[in-house]
Amino acid sequence: MVIVLTTGIIVLVQGSVLVTGIVLTVAKRRQQGRGAMLGLAGCLVLLLEVVFGVVRSLTFSSLVDSMGISSANTIILVETAVSSLLSAVGIGLLIMAVVARRPPLQQPAAPGWQQQPAWQQYPQQAEQGQPSAPGWQPPQQGEPPTPGWQPPQGR
Repeated sequence: MVIVLTTGIIVLVQGSVLVTGIVLTVAKRRQQGRGAMLGLAGCLVLLLEVVFGVVRSLTFSSLVDSMGISSANTIILVETAVSSLLSAVGIGLLIMAVVARRPPLQQPAAPGWQQQPAWQQYPQQAEQGQPSAPGWQPPQQGEPPTPGWQPPQGR
């Protein structure tokens, strides 16, 4: 009874994680592009593997009864091969989803004319001989420097 309960809890957790992955990849498929679709396919294959495992555990004893104990090894071999193949394909798709190229992020275009930020305007104005800040005038040749902070002098 404990084994059945533990197995049931594990299957529920696996299924919940995979269904969550499916929902998230469907929600992000426009933003993530090919990566989301590969992730969706990987989650679906792994969910199919979980369902296959549940069906296998529920039908194994009746298959052995109907086919005979001598074919139990063949049944186990085929079921294990199918389960391993589904697991490998699902994990492979998830790995491909992680490394898939994403579409470039698009910057939202603001409507209308965009003014250059003030911190970019001032250096350009200073290069053109204009004041670099409102109300500031560069010192004329021969004038003493204004009091206040002065840039450090070379040593």
